[in-house]
Amino acid sequence: MKTYRASRSLILLVCLASLLTGCWDYSDIETRAFVLGLGVDLDKASPDGGYLLTVEIPHTTSSQMQGPTPGGGGGGEPKLVADATGKTVADATVALGKKLPLTPAWGQIISVVISEEVAREGINHILDIFIRGVRLNIRARLFVVEGSAGEAFAHQSTSQPVTSQVLRLMEHHFDYYPRFAKPNPLHEAKRPINEGPTLLPRLVMEGGELIISGAAVMREGSMVGWLDEETAEGANWLLGDVKRSHLILPCPGSPNSSIALELRSKGRRIKFRQTEPVAQFHFELAAHARIMDMANCPLSPVTVEDRRKIEADAEAALNKRAMRAITRAQDELGVDFLGLDVYLQRHAPRVWRELDWELAFPQVRVTVGSDITITDPGSINREARL
Repeated sequence: MKTYRASRSLILLVCLASLLTGCWDYSDIETRAFVLGLGVDLDKASPDGGYLLTVEIPHTTSSQMQGPTPGGGGGGEPKLVADATGKTVADATVALGKKLPLTPAWGQIISVVISEEVAREGINHILDIFIRGVRLNIRARLFVVEGSAGEAFAHQSTSQPVTSQVLRLMEHHFDYYPRFAKPNPLHEAKRPINEGPTLLPRLVMEGGELIISGAAVMREGSMVGWLDEETAEGANWLLGDVKRSHLILPCPGSPNSSIALELRSKGRRIKFRQTEPVAQFHFELAAHARIMDMANCPLSPVTVEDRRKIEADAEAALNKRAMRAITRAQDELGVDFLGLDVYLQRHAPRVWRELDWELAFPQVRVTVGSDITITDPGSINREARL
C-alpha cells in the first residue's frame, strides 16, 4: 500500500514539474515576419554595385489575406513586399532586418527568384549563403526571371496573391506539362550548378500573369542562354525527367484536323560508341500513347495500318523536339546541359579521362530514336454517368 502511494506521489510530482517548465527557446510568432519569397536584382542605383534584395511576406490574419476590395473599402493587402540594398546578399539581409518592424524568419523561404542580369554574372555566391547560413531554407526552389525579381514578387496573381506560393503550385504542372526545367531544392541544385552545366526554370510575364516557361542554361554558375518551351521539353525527355507529355499532330491527308496524344514515358536509354573521328551517343526514348482527340480525322486507330501511321508521326515529332535540344546544346551554346559528360564519366571513365570534353562535346555525334505505342485509342460513345 505504501509503495502504491509513493508511486502516485512520484507521478504527481513529475506532472507538476512538467507544467512548471518553460520553452527556453520560445519565439512569439506575432513578433516574426515569415519570409516566403526572396528576389535578387543588381543594385543599379549604387555606383559601387551590389544587390537589391526583395522579400515577400504574407499577412497571416484572415482580413488581410482577403486582399483589397473594389473601391478601396475594407480588407487589406495580402502581403508585404519590402526591399533593401547591400554590397553582398548577406549585407542586404541585415539591412532588411533593420527596415522591417518584425524580425525576419528566413527559414520559411520557399521560392528564390534571380534576375537575368544577376544570373549572367553568376549565382554561386548567392547559393553559398543558403548552404552556409543555417537561417535560410535550403529546400527552397530557384528560378530565373526575365526582367526584375522585385517586380515578380510585387505582382499579384488573380488566383493567389502570394507569388512564392504561386511558383510552388505551378511546380506541380511539370508532371503533366514538362515544358520548363524541373524545379529542384537549392541543396540539390547547388552541386550541378557548381560542377557542371544545368537548367533552371525560367519565369516570364505573359498575358498579365507570371508563368514558368522554358529554362535558363547555366554553366559554372553563370547563365549563358535560354531554352524555349519546346526545346526545354526535348531536353527533359533526354534527361529522363518526363513522366507525361502531350503531342499535337496534323492528321495525315486532312490538313484542317489534328490528333492530340497523351504520352506516358517508359524511360530512356543512352548508348555510347567510341568511334573515329568522333564518339557517338544514341538516345532511345520510349512511351505509351493515349489518343485524346482526333475529331474530323478520317484515320481509325483501331486498324493496324492507321494506328502505325499515327505512331510513326508521333515518333518523328518527339525526335524533332529532342533534336532541337541537342542542336541548342551543341551548335548554338556549346554547353552540355544534357549530361553526356556525366554519363561518359560513369560508364566509360577511361575514355572520359582522355578527352577534353569542352572541346569534344560540340564534335560528338548525338542521335535520337523513339518508340511510341498507342495503347489506348480513346473511348467513344460512352454512356453518361450520373
